[in-house]
Amino acid sequence: MNPFKESLTLNNFFDAGRYQFIQIIPVLWEKTLSENLYFHDKQSGKIFQQKIILPDYKNKEFFISGYEMQFLGKEMLAKYRLELIELKEAFKENKLSGKLYELVATLDENEDNEVYMIINFK
Repeated sequence: MNPFKESLTLNNFFDAGRYQFIQIIPVLWEKTLSENLYFHDKQSGKIFQQKIILPDYKNKEFFISGYEMQFLGKEMLAKYRLELIELKEAFKENKLSGKLYELVATLDENEDNEVYMIINFK
């Protein structure tokens, strides 16, 4: 019988300019796995739980893990997929604004693909 109820696993980690993104998975012996995504501000030394918002998408939070990251030369980029069906629903509920609103207004659910958001870390 294992005396430990939980242990932590560092699943992935990457450095993106000023920030380091960290994914920690608590392994619960009697439950399913969950993940906790953090980022470390190298200038201040503080660690924060991720809560990334997009001003053009009301009440939508994004989370970035190492699986979305790509290195292009000296640049670090992240990609995030936005499901077209979800975007169309948000459009109908008036949750979109700005360029995202303009883009989704032109897309057809039957003919177009998902939208990919590219994040460039500086």
